Amino acid sequence: MLNRISYEMLLLKKIHTMQKYLLIIILFITAQVFSQTKVDNSRFKELMSDSTAVILDVRTANEVQEGKIQGSLNVSYFANNFLSEVERMIPKDRVVLVYCAAGARSAEACKQLKKAGYKHLYDLQTGYNGWE
Repeated sequence: MLNRISYEMLLLKKIHTMQKYLLIIILFITAQVFSQTKVDNSRFKELMSDSTAVILDVRTANEVQEGKIQGSLNVSYFANNFLSEVERMIPKDRVVLVYCAAGARSAEACKQLKKAGYKHLYDLQTGYNGWE
């Protein structure tokens, strides 16, 4: 009787340990799927030197009229066809450097792009307002 209770306790401990590991694995995978890399101005400029990189400005057309990073494509994050336009213009295997005015929209845009299958996303931390 005592051996059976000990065996059941041991089995319950193993199951509990396996559940913890499974939870850790799920959290790690979720973080990888929904994350993008936030970068500062210096790193953004380094990444711009990659000839295959695409710079994506997700600000509105009115904001772009005030200035933009040279060579960037503009697709407003607020456009109804945001994702389809980006997919039409930028292959999913390219490095995509994303920015907005201050960093909030570009973060949300990166989440959408990541879900759509883009793997190499870099989000300008300070946005265009902090661009030097």
